[in-house]
Amino acid sequence: MQFRRIHRGVGAWAVVLTLVLSSAAAAQENPRSEPVVDFTEQPELWTSGAEDWGPNEARCYTVKEKPAVGKSCVALNFTYGYEHYLAFPKWRNANWDLSAIEHLELRIKMQRGTSFHGSPTLYLRNQDGPFIRIRPANRETLLRDDNDGQWRTIQIPLRETEQWETVNWLNASLTDIDFVEISFYGCGLPGGAAHHVMVDGVRFAPQQPDYAPPNENAGDLDVLIIERTPRYERYEVLDYRPTPENKDVMVGHANNKDRKHQPDPGETVTFAARVQNKGKATLGGQYRWLLDGKEVRSGSIEELEPREEACFRFKWRWDPADHDLTFQVTPDGEDYCPVNDAVRIRTNALMLKFQVERGLIARMESKVNVLGSYSCEDWLQAQLRFMNQLFENSTYDFAPDGITQRVMVGLIEYVDDGYLVTLGHGPYKVGEFDITVDGGRGLTALDDPWHSGAGAPCFMNFIGRPDGAWLHELSHQIGIIDNYQFIVEGEANIVNGVGFNYRNRGLMGGGEVYPHTTIGMLYSVYSPSDVQGLNTTKGKRRGYFGEYLYDMPEQCSLVIMDEDGRVIPDANVAVYQTDTHRAIDDVPEHQGKTDTHGRFNLHNRKAGPFTTESGCTLHDNPFGPIHVVGFNGTLLVTVKTSDRELYGFTTVADFNVEYARGYTKEAEVPVVVRVKGDERFYLAPRPLPEFKRSVSRQ
Repeated sequence: MQFRRIHRGVGAWAVVLTLVLSSAAAAQENPRSEPVVDFTEQPELWTSGAEDWGPNEARCYTVKEKPAVGKSCVALNFTYGYEHYLAFPKWRNANWDLSAIEHLELRIKMQRGTSFHGSPTLYLRNQDGPFIRIRPANRETLLRDDNDGQWRTIQIPLRETEQWETVNWLNASLTDIDFVEISFYGCGLPGGAAHHVMVDGVRFAPQQPDYAPPNENAGDLDVLIIERTPRYERYEVLDYRPTPENKDVMVGHANNKDRKHQPDPGETVTFAARVQNKGKATLGGQYRWLLDGKEVRSGSIEELEPREEACFRFKWRWDPADHDLTFQVTPDGEDYCPVNDAVRIRTNALMLKFQVERGLIARMESKVNVLGSYSCEDWLQAQLRFMNQLFENSTYDFAPDGITQRVMVGLIEYVDDGYLVTLGHGPYKVGEFDITVDGGRGLTALDDPWHSGAGAPCFMNFIGRPDGAWLHELSHQIGIIDNYQFIVEGEANIVNGVGFNYRNRGLMGGGEVYPHTTIGMLYSVYSPSDVQGLNTTKGKRRGYFGEYLYDMPEQCSLVIMDEDGRVIPDANVAVYQTDTHRAIDDVPEHQGKTDTHGRFNLHNRKAGPFTTESGCTLHDNPFGPIHVVGFNGTLLVTVKTSDRELYGFTTVADFNVEYARGYTKEAEVPVVVRVKGDERFYLAPRPLPEFKRSVSRQ
């Protein structure tokens, strides 16, 4: 995929936002002698979006009646959901250096009776995904009081203050900002949603950066996809059988394990790049194939009429190692969107299939997407590009390179409107019905997301951003579980009534991602368990689900310590486990005492052996048969000393990570215990206290 430059290692910086409330008359005044040039005087360059799955679509309008300054302003209309935003420029291609800018100024006018938390929020975004988010500290709002329908002026200087929260996601840099978003948070109730918000006078100071929109009448050579053939079958895991030890825990068996799943080393494979002119003018050019950065083939592209396609093939002898293959075009004339002039794939990437209803293509191509083009295929490529970026950035001590597996858009099929509903659960079934790919999803033209699984308003709302919910679901397609299955509600724990949760959840809804932080539901890296899972099964086809939870050390123990990191010796320990309903009863699975070093040995319970085709073995372990969805993967640890009672939690994922660290024969899992207070949840502590291990890597 085509990656634009990303600036790394940006130093710490902060932003001050200074609120200047003014009356409508004062907002009209301009103390400068020169005229105010603001971006809302070009309302056609704005767009809108929302983090919402329908049934409504956020829309941006031009308003010329009673603007705060100039001749026009922009309005955001939306009647449901969580976050709603205006974006400039809609092509997301400004490529600004804002390092010398002092502040952003804007004027806001709200519909009477509405209020928002954390508003306004400013995003300074790079087209590749990194961004800087600025919002009122503690999710307060500047728009609650004195909501009298008058214009109010807000300045956003680039200076440090404790009154505002600034977050830098994926090493964003002020020297490379492609667009800004002005965002509003509200609930879905009539009195709380962003029904009608007007924004005017948006300008940077002391100098307004230049911006020239692209020529929408030009051609646009768009590299839609690189397909790889032949495609062999993934593992077809349809036979799930209960384990003898626990009838509620099922083990999956592949019914095609004797089939060929991968090309043989040295076998000829073909990569086919499809190029379409998505622009409005005839355009041709040159192309070249690059393998690991070196040109291996080149040629000419004859002039393509608008919507006309061409296909270019490259044959290669298969090598299962990691190689990057790029198909790149160089247009002969003006090209509307340079960002889609190349697609880069990992040759051994997991292949995902997408079925797109034709009506949704037409609808999505009426609005500029996150890559700045009018191309449904570009939106798909952008999502997987961001997914691979999250893979790379999900780094931990045992995985300094993050997830080394990659995904690719392997196949796109175009179907009639309403087709996906015939698949049962619609978009969710696309990958299941084609075992030549590793997974997939569908995009439907229907407006009703609950009937089809994902409706058109969903894609229209998310078209300008990476869609974390979409990536979450695609991660299921390649076998990653919902990590929120490890979370326990207090009422489900009859031992002491405390639930278990995480402070910084990963993209899959759980798992502690420290030292990373989670800044919102859809912006988080993968958890350590996800990283372990995808890395341990790398090089294998998909089909199994959660089987990486089987990767347990042969012998396991707990190291019990208090919140100050002091081990607790000679204490009575009882360990309780969630059942397949994520509930904890009062019958312990393990009991005993810690030794003088706070170590508590866990006995193995019968659970196997059973080995999946992806190389994961379920063997005897402290959990017994492990449910691959994670239902029975949480342990409550209670500790009694002579003078106090304490408790803590750990999960099967913690044991998996120790396995990934190299402790495959024997491992020690630290558990921080505390005295029970009035807390509703025990939050997985991070960082964990240091302790001296008595075992070594094997």
